[in-house]
Amino acid sequence: MKTYRRSLFARFRSHAWLLAGAWTAIIAGSLFWNLDHHQRHTIETARNIAQIAFENDILYRHWVSEQGGLYARVSDRVRPNPYLTVPDRDVTTTAGVPLTLLNPAYLARLVNESSDAARGTRGHLASLKPLRPENAPDPWEAAALRSFELGVKETNTVERMRDGEHLRLMRPFVTEQRCLRCHAAQGYRAGDIRGGISISVPLAALRVAERPVKDNFILAHAGLWLLGLAGIGISRRSLGKEVFAREQAEERLRDFNAALEQRIKDQTAEIRKANDTLEQRIAERTAEIEAANAELRESRLAALNTADDALAARERAEESAAALRASEERFRDIASASADWIWETDVHGRYTFASGSVKDVLGYEPGEILGRTPFDLMAPDEAARVRAEFQAFADWRKPFRDFANDCLHKDGGIRHILTSGVPVFDAEGSLRGYRGVDKDITERKRGEAALRHTFSLLRATLQSTADGVLVVNADGKIGEFNQRFIDLWRIPENILAANNDGVTLAFVTDQLRNPEAFMAKVRELYATPEQTSEDVLEFKDGRIFERYSQPQWLDGRVVGRVWSFRDVTERRFAEKALRRHDMIQAGVNQVLSAALACKTEAELGSACLAVTKLITQSKAGFIGEIKADGLQEIAVSNPGWDACKGLRPAGQSPPPASFEIHGLYGRVIKDAKGFFTNDPAQHPDGIGLPDSHPPLHSFLGVPLIREGRVIGMIALGNRDGGYTATELETLEAMAPAIVEAFLRKRAEQELFAANQRLTALLNALPVGVSFSDDATCQRITGNPAVLAQFEVRPEDNLSASAPDAAAPGRQVRFFRDGQPMTDADLPLQQAVAGNREIPPVELEVHLPSGRRWFADASGAPLRDSAGSVVGGIAVTVDITARKQAEEKLRKSNQELERFNRAMVGRELRMVELKKEVNKLLTAAGRPPRYTISGDTEQA
Repeated sequence: MKTYRRSLFARFRSHAWLLAGAWTAIIAGSLFWNLDHHQRHTIETARNIAQIAFENDILYRHWVSEQGGLYARVSDRVRPNPYLTVPDRDVTTTAGVPLTLLNPAYLARLVNESSDAARGTRGHLASLKPLRPENAPDPWEAAALRSFELGVKETNTVERMRDGEHLRLMRPFVTEQRCLRCHAAQGYRAGDIRGGISISVPLAALRVAERPVKDNFILAHAGLWLLGLAGIGISRRSLGKEVFAREQAEERLRDFNAALEQRIKDQTAEIRKANDTLEQRIAERTAEIEAANAELRESRLAALNTADDALAARERAEESAAALRASEERFRDIASASADWIWETDVHGRYTFASGSVKDVLGYEPGEILGRTPFDLMAPDEAARVRAEFQAFADWRKPFRDFANDCLHKDGGIRHILTSGVPVFDAEGSLRGYRGVDKDITERKRGEAALRHTFSLLRATLQSTADGVLVVNADGKIGEFNQRFIDLWRIPENILAANNDGVTLAFVTDQLRNPEAFMAKVRELYATPEQTSEDVLEFKDGRIFERYSQPQWLDGRVVGRVWSFRDVTERRFAEKALRRHDMIQAGVNQVLSAALACKTEAELGSACLAVTKLITQSKAGFIGEIKADGLQEIAVSNPGWDACKGLRPAGQSPPPASFEIHGLYGRVIKDAKGFFTNDPAQHPDGIGLPDSHPPLHSFLGVPLIREGRVIGMIALGNRDGGYTATELETLEAMAPAIVEAFLRKRAEQELFAANQRLTALLNALPVGVSFSDDATCQRITGNPAVLAQFEVRPEDNLSASAPDAAAPGRQVRFFRDGQPMTDADLPLQQAVAGNREIPPVELEVHLPSGRRWFADASGAPLRDSAGSVVGGIAVTVDITARKQAEEKLRKSNQELERFNRAMVGRELRMVELKKEVNKLLTAAGRPPRYTISGDTEQA
């Protein structure tokens, strides 16, 4: 019996491990899918934010452009735009307030800087030909701008920046007619792509919001996983004990075999009923998942509603801007009228009259300076200088004009003044004083200083720029150039010293592969001086330059031309490598997508082969896997099958076949290294082709490697022009993705098979399993077996602690040893409340239908990763049949005991009666009839 019991529990243990592994795989797959789906939702939310920011930026620019710009007060933050060269850029109001014109780009930048600081989202206008150096693109923006030139409408990716992870979005910025007011000098025309607006949305906040959801997913799946493992473990133990107890009962109660067999038939019917209930439960779970997906879609609609709120805010901003525009028009009318300060002095130089404009110039009311001299309004050193010069004018009684001097404003600041005055005489010709005008030229002085600074900056920029710059006049004569131009074209000093344009031109064109095209473009541009140009120059030594040219405008006419040259040799090679990387990445994505979409390995193999053929421009291909008998084909291109019809039986789909590992295939596999040949017939490893095989003009093979071991290969052939190292590197880069795709597909198939086995096993289990996913046990559900035990539906609440008094679980009564039990006394509730396992206890269950049955129930808590109780699980085994059998055995034993007692009493009475008969016979003088000795007698 002990040997039988050990073998029985060993079988249950192996089945339990199989179930645990399958359950773990199911939970891991579900968790991966949910986490990936939620991460994609986060990225989509960031993209919506970036699109709204882009549309707001475009709205600001359009509105300001329609108004021709906006005037704003000059401050530390708002300075005159040095890149804006239009009339009336800087004006001064009659109140002396300096204003500067803000063009659309400048205003949008100021608004973006304010909003960026508040919300973290950053906007940046970038161009490959920036007018403002700060608008030069970074590498990511430069790549996006070049893609716009190829017709791409939008670029958005997740990038790691200095301050963290960002969603970057960029769209092209198209030149409109109203933009030409400021940008026509750059050669743009309406419809040209002038650059692009990039938006960077920080993902940190979204990731923080994403993390609790991810944690909930992980906790929920971990809880469900632990619940399943606990159920499997408890079921294994309880079921093993129950089967062993049943075997013992069968040995003792062979007389009741017929009744037990009938009970087994009844249980089989209950299992079938439980299977039907489980199928119904699966359908309902599927409906719940679809409802959850609908909630996710509603959450996405909520995000779109947030975007609608942003648009409403933008409309309110437009209304405020309309009011600002009306105020601006009134302000312009006032600003159009300005006046200088008119004054008079007496013979001692004291002011006797001052016009109201003195307040605009120096900040004083007219009455505040009457009786004071101009020298009182100057710094001591300036006053000494001006006094000496003014005295000379007064001594000679001469007028003076535009005499420069510096006065102190009332606020302590310095104002640069141009003073003009004439002497005033009385009737006798005596000097009465002077009368004149003071003009405030402070802003002009600042503008001149800024202009000098700008010229200096331009010269420094010209010398420090990475491009070679050449400026020629309208006649084609060289005017200016920077050192970078000399370095790029490698022009010797003796040619520069000759200052001969023809000699210089001949020297530079001699370095080009196509000097005729170079000169043709030069002649074309000089024939059409207003035209801009952009082309590429290829040098004999392999260098590549980008050449840009645009006219130099002055007072509305072309006075020369500016040429710029940029060495893009490394960039061109990098772009070529990037295009190949993008192509490989696209191929890898297609392969991995095929792994999800294809149902069979054959379909996946065909999809992978199609992708590799397309990327390498091959006409034939083969994917094979190494088996014990050779290289077994997984996929072969259609041309190969069509040509091999003579080698294979006719049929709709060719059967799999294995090939001996030798020849070109053998070299790839044995060397574990890819190679190509454009002359397979002459290759040392070539062994020829089978009959009816298509001609092979070129061959490319790459091994498929997993964990350092070659498991197969992919071979391609017949590329026009043959193969190069580029195609070999491309196929080698894609090989790991193909291996991963096949591994994933096989794992999916194995997971599906394990899920089917687990479902079938759960459907067949006669043990009831119930569980609660909260620490209060107010909601309890169970498997089909427990639903049948308690006569409830899948949607019913089994909890005896349910808050709803009408819940089916509240209608069940439990007894132990004849005493009623509360809900807190039940094994599941005790396990959760005490955070401990409850061994099997025997319960009597009274159902609302009137049926009574006996259960062997046990419980265990479910804990999260921190050890906290998050729910519980209980297993109930129906032991009614065992209890009934035990009761029948007890009654049978009692009956047998009564019978034995009755038989013993009868024998004793017979002995006493015989003794009486012997006494009577002895008394009558007759011999005794019965012989009685100990416990026996005889007649």
